[in-house]
Amino acid sequence: MTRLIKNIIETTQNFQRPENGLARSEKNFIWAVPFEDLLVQEIYNDIEQVIDANVRIVQQVLEIYNQYSYLLQESEKVQKFIGQANNTIKNYQQQIQKYKQLYKEVNQLVPFYVRMNLIEVNGLEVKQKLLETCESLEENLVRAIHKFVLKRISDLSKEIGDLFQGVQSKAETAEKLVEIERNIEKIRVSEFKKVQLDFADTCKWLFELYNNNFQCEEELKLIHQLSNSVHSFIGKIDHEEVRVKRDREELENKLRRRKEEFVTSIDFVSN
Repeated sequence: MTRLIKNIIETTQNFQRPENGLARSEKNFIWAVPFEDLLVQEIYNDIEQVIDANVRIVQQVLEIYNQYSYLLQESEKVQKFIGQANNTIKNYQQQIQKYKQLYKEVNQLVPFYVRMNLIEVNGLEVKQKLLETCESLEENLVRAIHKFVLKRISDLSKEIGDLFQGVQSKAETAEKLVEIERNIEKIRVSEFKKVQLDFADTCKWLFELYNNNFQCEEELKLIHQLSNSVHSFIGKIDHEEVRVKRDREELENKLRRRKEEFVTSIDFVSN
C-alpha cells in the first residue's frame, strides 16, 4: 500500500504540462506533490495504523490456533493411558468427556476464516485437523473399551467353563471325590460371587459403549449368552452336587463291600 502511494506521488514529479505542446508556457511541469506534504503523511499514518491493527488481530488468531496445537501430540498420551491395566470406567469417562469438550471448544473458538480489511487468514485445514484429532482420540478410547468388553466376556465364559469342568467328572476314587467336593465348596463360597461381580462390571462397561453411540449389537448377543451362563451356573452346580452325593454313596458302599470281603477272607484264612 505504501509503495502504491509512493508510485502515485512519483508520477507527479516532472510531469509535462499538456499545454506546452500547443503554446509556450513559463511553467513546463504540473504541480508536483511533495513527499513531505501533510496530506501524504496522514495517508501514510492511516495505512500503517490499518496494517498494524490487522497484524495484531492475526497474532491474536494465531494464539487461538496455538492454544490447541498440543492436541496433535495427544495420540501418544492416549495410547499410554489405554495401556494402563488399572483404568476404571470413571477414568475412561473423564478422558472421553475431556476430548468431547475440547471438540466443542475448538468448534466454537477456532475460526475457519478470519477476514480483515487487508488480510484473510485461512484456518480451514487447521481447524478441520484439530476437530478430526479430537474425534480420533475419542474413538480410540471407545475402541479400547470395546476391546476390553470382548476380552472380559471371553474370559468370563472360559472361567465359567473351567469351574464347571472341575465338578462334572465322575468321582471314581476317594481322592477325586474330595477334589470335586472341594471345588463345589469353593464355587459356593467365593468363585461364583466373583463371577457375578465381574459380570455386573462387564455390563457397566458395555453400557458405557452404548452411551458413546457405539454399535454393539453383536456384543449384546454375547452378553446375553454370558448372562444365561451366569444365571444358570449355580443350578448346574446344584445338579452336580446331587450327583456327587450319589457318587459318594456308591464309593462308600464299594469301600464297605471291599472291607467286608477283606474281613471275610481273613476269617476264612484264620479258620
